[in-house]
Amino acid sequence: MGRHHDADENFYVTANVVMNLAARSREIFISSEVAEKRQILNLVFQNLKLDEKQNPILEVNEPFMTLMGIKNGFIRPINCR
Repeated sequence: MGRHHDADENFYVTANVVMNLAARSREIFISSEVAEKRQILNLVFQNLKLDEKQNPILEVNEPFMTLMGIKNGFIRPINCR
């Protein structure tokens, strides 16, 4: 019972940290160095590609799909300019 209680508490602490990071993600990304930005992009997205107009095709990793409410995992196309 104690281990279940601890696991439950750890889950909520971890979920809270993830939600806080997600809420501050833009600020964190902008203030990061290039290597850190690459790590963040690799954490959030998988299989980064460009379409025929050189716009990124973004495929989101879990748990970020859930946080963003994306059904199929794809955001396409997106204008980042």
